[in-house]
Amino acid sequence: MAGNYQKSNSTKPSFNIIDVFILIFVVACFAGLIIRMGNFSVFETNEKLEDYRIHFEVSDISSASEDYFKSGDVVTVAESGIVLGELEIIDSISPTKIMVENENGEHVWVNYPADTRVDVSGTIISSGIMDINGFKVGGNTHVAAGESFLVHTEHMNFILTVTKITKK
Repeated sequence: MAGNYQKSNSTKPSFNIIDVFILIFVVACFAGLIIRMGNFSVFETNEKLEDYRIHFEVSDISSASEDYFKSGDVVTVAESGIVLGELEIIDSISPTKIMVENENGEHVWVNYPADTRVDVSGTIISSGIMDINGFKVGGNTHVAAGESFLVHTEHMNFILTVTKITKK
Protein backbone atom coordinates (compact mmCIF):
# COMPACT_ATOMS: atom_id res chain seq x y z
CA MET A 1 0.00 0.00 0.00
CA ALA A 2 1.49 3.28 -1.01
CA GLY A 3 -0.39 5.41 1.54
CA ASN A 4 -2.88 8.17 1.18
CA TYR A 5 -0.87 11.05 2.49
CA GLN A 6 0.51 13.82 0.34
CA LYS A 7 3.93 15.27 0.73
CA SER A 8 3.95 19.04 0.91
CA ASN A 9 6.40 20.75 -1.39
CA SER A 10 6.11 24.01 0.55
CA THR A 11 9.23 24.93 2.59
CA LYS A 12 8.15 28.45 3.40
CA PRO A 13 9.76 29.83 6.60
CA SER A 14 7.44 31.09 9.26
CA PHE A 15 8.29 33.67 11.95
CA ASN A 16 6.50 34.12 15.20
CA ILE A 17 6.81 36.63 18.04
CA ILE A 18 9.52 34.64 19.86
CA ASP A 19 11.71 34.75 16.75
CA VAL A 20 11.33 38.54 16.62
CA PHE A 21 12.37 38.89 20.29
CA ILE A 22 15.38 36.63 19.75
CA LEU A 23 16.44 38.69 16.74
CA ILE A 24 16.12 41.97 18.70
CA PHE A 25 18.13 40.45 21.58
CA VAL A 26 20.93 39.31 19.24
CA VAL A 27 21.12 42.76 17.61
CA ALA A 28 21.20 44.49 21.03
CA CYS A 29 23.98 42.16 22.23
CA PHE A 30 26.00 42.80 19.10
CA ALA A 31 25.58 46.58 19.46
CA GLY A 32 26.62 46.36 23.14
CA LEU A 33 29.70 44.37 22.19
CA ILE A 34 30.69 46.93 19.55
CA ILE A 35 30.25 49.80 22.02
CA ARG A 36 32.19 47.97 24.74
CA MET A 37 35.05 46.93 22.45
CA GLY A 38 35.35 50.38 20.92
CA ASN A 39 35.32 52.12 24.32
CA PHE A 40 32.58 54.25 22.87
CA SER A 41 29.72 55.71 24.83
CA VAL A 42 26.44 56.78 23.29
CA PHE A 43 25.84 58.99 26.33
CA GLU A 44 29.28 60.62 26.37
CA THR A 45 29.26 64.39 26.42
CA ASN A 46 31.47 66.51 24.24
CA GLU A 47 32.15 68.98 27.03
CA LYS A 48 35.67 70.18 27.65
CA LEU A 49 37.37 69.28 30.93
CA GLU A 50 37.88 72.30 33.17
CA ASP A 51 39.90 72.87 36.34
CA TYR A 52 38.09 72.74 39.68
CA ARG A 53 39.16 72.84 43.29
CA ILE A 54 38.20 69.88 45.45
CA HIS A 55 38.22 71.12 49.05
CA PHE A 56 38.91 68.33 51.51
CA GLU A 57 39.38 67.48 55.15
CA VAL A 58 41.51 64.79 56.76
CA SER A 59 40.55 64.09 60.37
CA ASP A 60 42.38 62.70 63.37
CA ILE A 61 45.85 62.04 61.99
CA SER A 62 49.18 62.14 63.79
CA SER A 63 50.64 65.64 64.02
CA ALA A 64 53.84 64.25 62.45
CA SER A 65 51.86 63.46 59.27
CA GLU A 66 51.17 67.12 58.52
CA ASP A 67 54.71 67.43 57.15
CA TYR A 68 53.92 64.86 54.43
CA PHE A 69 51.29 66.98 52.67
CA LYS A 70 53.38 68.39 49.82
CA SER A 71 52.06 70.84 47.21
CA GLY A 72 52.20 69.26 43.76
CA ASP A 73 51.73 65.68 44.96
CA VAL A 74 49.35 63.64 42.82
CA VAL A 75 46.37 62.38 44.85
CA THR A 76 45.10 58.98 43.70
CA VAL A 77 42.13 56.94 44.96
CA ALA A 78 43.70 53.76 46.34
CA GLU A 79 40.88 51.37 45.44
CA SER A 80 40.33 52.35 41.81
CA GLY A 81 43.56 54.09 40.81
CA ILE A 82 41.64 57.16 39.65
CA VAL A 83 43.68 60.36 39.91
CA LEU A 84 41.70 63.01 41.81
CA GLY A 85 44.20 65.71 41.01
CA GLU A 86 47.20 67.55 42.34
CA LEU A 87 47.51 68.79 45.91
CA GLU A 88 47.42 72.58 45.73
CA ILE A 89 47.68 73.87 49.27
CA ILE A 90 46.97 73.04 52.89
CA ASP A 91 44.47 75.62 54.15
CA SER A 92 44.52 74.83 57.85
CA ILE A 93 45.85 72.49 60.49
CA SER A 94 44.02 72.37 63.81
CA PRO A 95 43.96 70.09 66.86
CA THR A 96 41.49 67.23 66.54
CA LYS A 97 38.29 67.67 68.55
CA ILE A 98 36.55 64.75 70.17
CA MET A 99 33.32 64.52 72.10
CA VAL A 100 33.63 63.22 75.66
CA GLU A 101 31.31 62.91 78.61
CA ASN A 102 32.15 65.17 81.54
CA GLU A 103 31.59 64.44 85.25
CA ASN A 104 27.98 65.70 85.00
CA GLY A 105 27.13 63.28 82.21
CA GLU A 106 27.09 66.04 79.55
CA HIS A 107 28.74 65.59 76.19
CA VAL A 108 31.33 68.28 75.43
CA TRP A 109 33.93 68.87 72.72
CA VAL A 110 37.59 68.87 73.76
CA ASN A 111 40.79 69.30 71.75
CA TYR A 112 43.58 66.75 71.71
CA PRO A 113 46.75 68.08 73.34
CA ALA A 114 49.12 70.03 71.09
CA ASP A 115 51.42 67.96 68.88
CA THR A 116 49.36 64.75 69.12
CA ARG A 117 46.36 64.51 66.74
CA VAL A 118 45.36 67.07 64.09
CA ASP A 119 42.73 67.77 61.43
CA VAL A 120 43.98 69.04 58.06
CA SER A 121 42.01 70.86 55.37
CA GLY A 122 43.24 71.75 51.91
CA THR A 123 42.51 71.81 48.19
CA ILE A 124 43.24 69.62 45.21
CA ILE A 125 43.24 70.92 41.63
CA SER A 126 41.26 68.51 39.49
CA SER A 127 40.18 68.41 35.85
CA GLY A 128 36.62 67.38 35.18
CA ILE A 129 33.12 68.29 34.14
CA MET A 130 30.44 69.89 36.30
CA ASP A 131 26.93 69.07 35.14
CA ILE A 132 23.47 68.80 36.69
CA ASN A 133 24.45 65.47 38.27
CA GLY A 134 27.56 66.88 39.96
CA PHE A 135 31.31 66.88 39.39
CA LYS A 136 32.94 64.14 37.34
CA VAL A 137 36.72 63.78 37.63
CA GLY A 138 38.13 63.21 34.17
CA GLY A 139 34.59 63.39 32.84
CA ASN A 140 33.49 60.00 34.15
CA THR A 141 34.04 59.45 37.91
CA HIS A 142 31.48 61.15 40.14
CA VAL A 143 32.79 63.00 43.21
CA ALA A 144 30.53 64.86 45.65
CA ALA A 145 30.74 66.73 48.92
CA GLY A 146 30.51 64.35 51.86
CA GLU A 147 32.19 61.43 50.07
CA SER A 148 35.26 59.87 51.67
CA PHE A 149 38.07 58.13 49.82
CA LEU A 150 41.14 56.20 50.87
CA VAL A 151 43.79 58.02 48.83
CA HIS A 152 47.54 58.01 48.51
CA THR A 153 50.27 60.36 47.44
CA GLU A 154 53.96 59.75 47.00
CA HIS A 155 54.43 60.43 50.71
CA MET A 156 51.44 58.93 52.56
CA ASN A 157 48.03 57.23 52.60
CA PHE A 158 45.02 58.86 54.26
CA ILE A 159 41.23 59.07 54.26
CA LEU A 160 40.09 62.24 52.55
CA THR A 161 36.56 63.66 52.90
CA VAL A 162 35.37 66.06 50.19
CA THR A 163 33.84 69.20 51.73
CA LYS A 164 33.00 71.17 48.57
CA ILE A 165 33.92 71.62 44.91
CA THR A 166 34.44 75.03 43.32
CA LYS A 167 35.53 76.30 39.94
CA LYS A 168 39.17 77.38 39.81
